[in-house]
Amino acid sequence: MNNETLTAQPIPNAIPIMSAYTLDGIKWAETSCRDYDQFATLPPAISIEGDEYARSGWNSDSCKAYYRTGWKIGYSAT
Repeated sequence: MNNETLTAQPIPNAIPIMSAYTLDGIKWAETSCRDYDQFATLPPAISIEGDEYARSGWNSDSCKAYYRTGWKIGYSAT
């Protein structure tokens, strides 16, 4: 048995991605989302390995929120 101590560091602004795939040239990412209130608090856009994904929807039956590439993402000027 290894007695080595491990240290974990938080990753600011990170969300767990349950699944990522490409369908018809569009990259999709899924994260868990229990209800609309949680969906509303998710970031409007995320970056995965250099690709920008926009929040695109929520499925109440599967409790998943979806992000997709292919949409332009704007940035606040303030």
